[in-house]
Amino acid sequence: GAPAGLLNVVTGSGPITGAALAGHPLLARLSFTGSVRAGKEVAALATRELTRTALELGGKSPALILDDADFAQAVPAALTSGMVNSGQACNAPTRMLVPADRIDDAVELVRDAAAGLVLDDPTKPSTTHGPVVTHRQMQAVLARINRAVEQGGRLVTGSGRRSEQTATGFFVDPTVITGLPERAEAVREEIFGPVVVIQTYTGEQDAVRIANDSDYGLSAEVWSGDDERALRIAGQLSVGQVKINGVRTRNRPLVPFGGMRNSGYGRELGSLGIEEFTDVTAVMA
Repeated sequence: GAPAGLLNVVTGSGPITGAALAGHPLLARLSFTGSVRAGKEVAALATRELTRTALELGGKSPALILDDADFAQAVPAALTSGMVNSGQACNAPTRMLVPADRIDDAVELVRDAAAGLVLDDPTKPSTTHGPVVTHRQMQAVLARINRAVEQGGRLVTGSGRRSEQTATGFFVDPTVITGLPERAEAVREEIFGPVVVIQTYTGEQDAVRIANDSDYGLSAEVWSGDDERALRIAGQLSVGQVKINGVRTRNRPLVPFGGMRNSGYGRELGSLGIEEFTDVTAVMA
């Protein structure tokens, strides 16, 4: 029952088709989801026509597990979130922050949780994780893992090689890395694969500092046994969305979604997502 022309699908390459769309003078609004590099190019094209733009770009989201959290629940759940869609999700919590004196507990829990993940044909009911999108992306993810090891990281799970769980396909084993310095590439840059880095902190404010020490600002998780404490910490995080004790974005479709800094600007979902596509006319009499 939708009127003709309400939805139009135009396929093509970004540099040609995408550029033509983003810079078109008749475009009233533009909403883009993709990489930081592409987002900056789209924004530059849109600026030529003063087209209002919303950008939802990359992320390096932290899952902050406080010392009063239920570790047996929080650590495996945070790992699962970080590995969703084989890590190919902009808001995946790919940094897990744990108290320094609980690192051994966290390592044991993530090792057990990762062992239960099944890489195989996504159409099989037993499969939990499919491949990454292309051979090129698989090679890029593996290269990032190996550079992390060169920079002092220790692999808790994963190998830095193509997964042996399957005979064919672009599969990367769920990989967890510890021991990296805060400025390491795997800590700072989005990998977009099944890779989670565990960082340690000493004290609540150190945890907040590490969580905010990022060029991105899309999403974060806070795990705590005290709801008031979790809310207080959430208010100190410089991100567009904070999820407390395991709630998922898809569970709250009316909550706005979007980021700060290199994660972009503007919002999707909820009333703010609608307002991105509206103009205000003030009528006075």
